[in-house]
Amino acid sequence: MNKKYILFIIAFLLALSFLWLEIKKESSPTPTPNPTPTQVITPTPNSSAFSKPIGHLAKFFPNTKQYLKAGDVLSAATSRGDSPENPMTTNNAKWIKAMQDLNSVNLEGVEKHLLLSATEDAKNLIGYVPDDVDYIGYNMEGGMTPESDFTDVAASVKAFADIVHNSGRKMVFGPIWKDWDKYSSSTLNDILKAVDEVVIQEQANLRNTYDNNGYNDFINDVKTKTEKFKKINPNVKINIQLWIGRQMPQQMINGFKLIEQHVDSVSIGTQEAEAGVITVLQGLGR
Repeated sequence: MNKKYILFIIAFLLALSFLWLEIKKESSPTPTPNPTPTQVITPTPNSSAFSKPIGHLAKFFPNTKQYLKAGDVLSAATSRGDSPENPMTTNNAKWIKAMQDLNSVNLEGVEKHLLLSATEDAKNLIGYVPDDVDYIGYNMEGGMTPESDFTDVAASVKAFADIVHNSGRKMVFGPIWKDWDKYSSSTLNDILKAVDEVVIQEQANLRNTYDNNGYNDFINDVKTKTEKFKKINPNVKINIQLWIGRQMPQQMINGFKLIEQHVDSVSIGTQEAEAGVITVLQGLGR
């Protein structure tokens, strides 16, 4: 076989191979590109451990005590619930459970708070409150506080505060969140000068969203109220409450860190989500 014929065969085979590769390339399906991940805008809170006191219900203490430190707050509520006109008594199941929960807390340096929902209850029950309870809270909300207490809010808060202070304890006031914006200047002035601490329910202002506006609205409201309240009473302590369910635990962690410099303490609100409480405590560096 001559040399020219061999070269012709080789060239022909190479051409066929090239043509086959091109046909295969064109017939192959175009691969689906990976979708571009949606960018979630989140704040960049301080990465260090949260330095302010943290509060939650005392009933979670058996499983959260390892995350607590001096200054943290464990509370129990004895509100009138859905019977605001019926006085709380020491025979009520809520009172009995609250005493059990508070008495189970045996960690030195942790504060104990008892929450009531009526001035009359403070008057009638103050003598039955355990000596190691540091604060008595007035949870003033419709549906759990008698109508008579709303007739003159400032007077009710002052009467409650006098009862608490005369017992040697401090008083914390926590109305429903929207009422803070409804009080007149004189009412707000009288309230803040009568109490030692206020709880601001901010779960409605930190919307269940991870965009910057959600956080900014929350931060701005906290800063505005804190500055306003401290101007009236520089000694009043500001506690910010968020609520698991209204906020996801990670959003709550971010939110608390973003307001850390503006507040005195924070509260993890929930009646049942113990796992969520632990997640938040861990996320805050406990």
